[in-house]
Amino acid sequence: MLLFAFYLLPLPVFLLITQYRLSYALGMAVLAGGVVLAFGNVEWLLFIFFALLVGVSMGHVYRKPGSTGTDVVLAGFLAGFVGILLILGIAFLFVPAFQQLLTVWDRELEQARQYWEQMMGVEFDPHYFRLNLFMPVMLFFMVAPVPIINLWLGRKWLKRRAVEDKKLPPFKDWRLPKMFFYFYVVTILVYFLAIFMDSPFFNNYLSILFILQLLFTIQGYSLIAFLLDYGEKNKAWMVLAIFLAFTPILTIIQFLGLVDVGFDLRQWMIQMKNRQK
Repeated sequence: MLLFAFYLLPLPVFLLITQYRLSYALGMAVLAGGVVLAFGNVEWLLFIFFALLVGVSMGHVYRKPGSTGTDVVLAGFLAGFVGILLILGIAFLFVPAFQQLLTVWDRELEQARQYWEQMMGVEFDPHYFRLNLFMPVMLFFMVAPVPIINLWLGRKWLKRRAVEDKKLPPFKDWRLPKMFFYFYVVTILVYFLAIFMDSPFFNNYLSILFILQLLFTIQGYSLIAFLLDYGEKNKAWMVLAIFLAFTPILTIIQFLGLVDVGFDLRQWMIQMKNRQK
């Protein structure tokens, strides 16, 4: 039930903001908050706060002339990530049971490290099995689907009411903003500088590197989908590419994604093809 609420509560707020005014969504949130307090389920207020942040952000961007489905999803993701961080901060400061939960999670991570060391017969660096590294990655996987699901469901409702349809581009046309390329380069330089100086400074921020590598992996697969379409090849080859994620070739896919973001390989290929016509 909680998982259902987390992923779908932003939907009614998003639809109200898109079709009507902010006051409608705020009124609904106040009403829902009053019902929650009446029944004593105070923790649900956090879900309402999260839904309000995501729904208002997505609806506001959707209403803007010229905005795209990508803009709507990015707005929802940023609002959701900020909302989750605020909720965790409030829980950490004012809910003693949450601090105990963090201690339990940290202990379980250590037990997981010991288990995998015994299973695989190798030693893992304890720095990679810390909660402050896993938490941002977990939050990314938790929040990322929220705006995508709500846009997908919301579009179906809005199309029936003659509202402008805004959707995500096909996977082959996905492309991260170039700022991600520069941010990754700076992150890598800081990481190697920390290693060179034998400084533990960057150990607490390795999760940033993990998330960026994940994004460039997705970008790499988007480039592969583009190449299949560009070369008019069978889309079934994409299945083989997905299986390559479990091989060392994954590093090459990540690198292709990085280069695609930094240098726009697709535009260059399209221009070359046009010149040959």
